[in-house]
Amino acid sequence: MIVVGQGPAPYWVWISVPRVEWIRARTAMTGLAVVWLALVSGIVLVAVGVNLPSSHDPFARMGLITAGLSAFWGLLSGGSLIGVRTCARDGYLDVNNAPLLCRVLGVLWGSTIVCAMIAWLLEVALLSDEARPVPFTVGAAVYLAALAIPVVLGGVAFLTARKVLRVSP
Repeated sequence: MIVVGQGPAPYWVWISVPRVEWIRARTAMTGLAVVWLALVSGIVLVAVGVNLPSSHDPFARMGLITAGLSAFWGLLSGGSLIGVRTCARDGYLDVNNAPLLCRVLGVLWGSTIVCAMIAWLLEVALLSDEARPVPFTVGAAVYLAALAIPVVLGGVAFLTARKVLRVSP
């Protein structure tokens, strides 16, 4: 929570230089890890999803597209977390852009959750369809479990930004 005094809102709030270095290092390292893991999870989701027994169904293709989209939102979350570094420099914190970037990361995390849920529900619906039975394979289990990876990565990006941009009075 950023607390500011009376009068017009300042653009910058002074924080210690070690805190600025900590913010910049934490967001860079976590952001790069989120970017790489989101990229890997997107490749895994697409590679496993294409080889599922239900992959011939149009609903499975829509689920695969939304699964790839959830990994893309995770990738953007990592990139946005790297961009949070610009809010802290030279012993000051930009109090106008910091909350904006946190909101952007929250929206990206929400988008990741929605896309992963749609992909998960479409795959589960195809697996439980009695009219056209599809066997539940190890690949389906891996695919359903891998859908949680972009959601976790988006949460890590959002919560990291929220933690490092908090300034106490």
